[in-house]
Amino acid sequence: MAIGAGWQANVAYVNIVTYYLIGMPIGVFMGFKLDWGLEGLWIGTQIGMGLQTIVLLIMCWRADWDKEVRLSEDRVSKDVRLDEEQKLIHNKS
Repeated sequence: MAIGAGWQANVAYVNIVTYYLIGMPIGVFMGFKLDWGLEGLWIGTQIGMGLQTIVLLIMCWRADWDKEVRLSEDRVSKDVRLDEEQKLIHNKS
């Protein structure tokens, strides 16, 4: 849902922070420092993915979907205008 709304950059930042900066270090700590091995790495990975899911759900709940619809309509109508202009230019040549 977040990517479809045009939030790719925000989703990428959430992914980097929750998975790579939080989940993976927790997994490495559990796996190697606590001697939990692969189970510790797996738990850390799951913590990162779970946290990412929670953050993205919060983003979706707090979104102003009426505003997102207007932005989407603007993007689509702009793309349609550009496509029509390109067809006109191509037909003239």
